[in-house]
Amino acid sequence: MAKLYPPMELIQKSLSKPTEGELLLLNSLINNLDDSYEVYFQPLLNGDNPDIVVLRSGFGVLIIEVKDWRLENYYLKAGKKWVLVKNDAPIKSPLSQVHNYKQNLYDLHIETLLERKISDINLLNIVNCVVFFAMESTAAICDFIDPKKNWTIISTLILEGYK
Repeated sequence: MAKLYPPMELIQKSLSKPTEGELLLLNSLINNLDDSYEVYFQPLLNGDNPDIVVLRSGFGVLIIEVKDWRLENYYLKAGKKWVLVKNDAPIKSPLSQVHNYKQNLYDLHIETLLERKISDINLLNIVNCVVFFAMESTAAICDFIDPKKNWTIISTLILEGYK
């Protein structure tokens, strides 16, 4: 079982209550990862506040942004700009949001990581990012990204690779 920081009791009592999606993902992570993993809920990283960060010593960092969104309420303009359907208001892309957390880890938060990344490009893979759409299926997410592609085949191949 993964180590959770802060403990679930404190998370549930905090002023900033976790969303359904955050709770779903937290429970899945702590119950399916072994104790070599550390899971941090809403850590404060010098002004950045990602939803979940997973660490494993010697392996790296996974930054997860959780969205309890229904994608039917959004559309992509020019393939990458996120817009609300109800009023055509542009919003910040959750993909760019989580990518900014990653960039800030390299550029601001971890001393010497940027210099080490420049000297060894493989260090770019130490920090990875994920956006978890808790209320959507894989098919719905793939259709949202590009409805013209045959994502069923691609998703099956990806899932087969993880078995």
